[in-house]
Amino acid sequence: MPPVFLQGYFRKGSALEAMDRYDDALVAYREALEQNPQSAEVASKIKRLSQLIRDRKRAKEKLAKSNGTTTSSALEKIKTEFGDTDIEKKSYNFVKEVIESGMREWSENHGKLDPAVRFSVGNPPKPPAEEVATLVSISKAFESPDTLSSCVSFLRQYAVDTASECACVVVSKASIAYPQVWKGQGSRKWKHTQSDGFFVQLEAPSLRRAWFISSFVDKGQTICRDIESLDIDLHAVMAPLFR
Repeated sequence: MPPVFLQGYFRKGSALEAMDRYDDALVAYREALEQNPQSAEVASKIKRLSQLIRDRKRAKEKLAKSNGTTTSSALEKIKTEFGDTDIEKKSYNFVKEVIESGMREWSENHGKLDPAVRFSVGNPPKPPAEEVATLVSISKAFESPDTLSSCVSFLRQYAVDTASECACVVVSKASIAYPQVWKGQGSRKWKHTQSDGFFVQLEAPSLRRAWFISSFVDKGQTICRDIESLDIDLHAVMAPLFR
């Protein structure tokens, strides 16, 4: 094969490596080595990249284990905030599922998630014409007091129409222009971490709770640190959805 094609494979591998597409880059370097087995430079690239891929795989496995341990211990801690009634047990299981899902999405998407409300829907008196969505996107809700008020009105009616038993608001700190509850003063002063993270707020007819899941970045991996319980009267990110 002419040298130009050898350079082509090498440059392709270099470009893919620069985009962090290490597996694809390794394939390109191996193709280059097949055409020129004597190339010490290509062989060195393959050795280094293979080690990097193994290291990243181990780091990912360690992250998954770390997040799993953090989630389990933190969820056991917040379980004490719920009573023994059927509604509180059901609410805790619902919150547990939402938080676990949120933490997975947060870590996998490098500290990003879409603002949404998840509903635990019941059996409305009048069956809906189409399948009821349990997840409602609220991407524009936290832009201003007006957008938030409009969103709350819509969600309240949605809860009624779907005979929902409870709901969970999930929104990242970075997605909130209003209300920035972590900037409160006086009695509303924020006494929790200033790190990045996301809020989870439980809404039910006779039960309201709120938490902040903080996170940090370690070697390029986003790791959820802890689940901090908030005072719902001081640091709610949304008004009550059930009346």
